[in-house]
Amino acid sequence: MELAGLHIRRATVDDLPQLLELWRSENLPWQDLERRLTEFQVADDGTGQVLGAMGVHIHSQQGFIHSESYRHWELADQLRDLFWERLQSLSHNFALVRLWTRETAPYWHANGFQAPTAELRQKMPVHFGDRDGHWLVLSLRAEPAKPVVDLDKEFEIFQEAERARTEEAFKKARSLRTLALVLAGILFVGVVIGMSYLLFRSQGFRFP
Repeated sequence: MELAGLHIRRATVDDLPQLLELWRSENLPWQDLERRLTEFQVADDGTGQVLGAMGVHIHSQQGFIHSESYRHWELADQLRDLFWERLQSLSHNFALVRLWTRETAPYWHANGFQAPTAELRQKMPVHFGDRDGHWLVLSLRAEPAKPVVDLDKEFEIFQEAERARTEEAFKKARSLRTLALVLAGILFVGVVIGMSYLLFRSQGFRFP
């Protein structure tokens, strides 16, 4: 098959019918992958036909290559070459420190992917899946001295801190309100006693 007009691009909603066909043919969890459409790159033959697809989930400066599927598996390695070029570009743009995959094709070993050490497994984001079992990893660059800030996590921490501060403020407000009510009650009782005393005195009543 002629691959001259073929190019790799990001998947769009228009590709979904073809992607669903590919995922189903490979017995992939298409219901889940449909929701993760934005993770996918597709091989377009130039006429809009999708010849292959590959998912790339990026999190915390690491990438997870998953769910590769092809319309013609005899072209798989040729298409992988094109996908690999795209992956290298994405890795550079996102400053990824390593790539992970569960794919088993010899192609990945040939391009430097290896079984991870126990230490590296612990560095794999839990978003990618269970750290046990078959994994391959490719280290791309040294990790930065200072960890990259996970904005989602930072926002969650900020929200939690704000909730804690708000709750503390409510507790203080409730305590102050209770104290104010107690003082008001004491003052009211004192006023009643004082007025009663003055009333009795004015009527000539003598206290013992």
